[in-house]
Amino acid sequence: MLENIIFVVIGLGGILGGLLLSFIAPEELNKGKKYFFILKRALFIAIMVLNSYFIFLKDEMITLVVVMIIGVMLLIFDFVISKRIYQILNYVYLFVIPILINTNINPYLIYSLIFIYGLPTGTLLRKMHNGP
Repeated sequence: MLENIIFVVIGLGGILGGLLLSFIAPEELNKGKKYFFILKRALFIAIMVLNSYFIFLKDEMITLVVVMIIGVMLLIFDFVISKRIYQILNYVYLFVIPILINTNINPYLIYSLIFIYGLPTGTLLRKMHNGP
């Protein structure tokens, strides 16, 4: 239980790091916006596939289908509607799934990817808040 809390705090550090990066280099936000979106979406897909693989290993097919449907819907919303709420929902989705699947597999990989996912997400959240 304590490990899960530590992993969540470390994962949340990514979004705080992204916000900090946006304050340190605000002139780079406009130039790098396209690349932040690409990185964020690629990491989301990678984490979703990794979580799905761990669920597949546990042989829980119904859970796998539900997780994939929710993940694909969030990804589509991210492409179509670029609002802050969907950024936050994606981040919450990435945190909740590893806790719910509760595998005995080492969670360092998933939470380190979530930390990295938080960097462009935090930067884009500030960019969305300040406008174009």
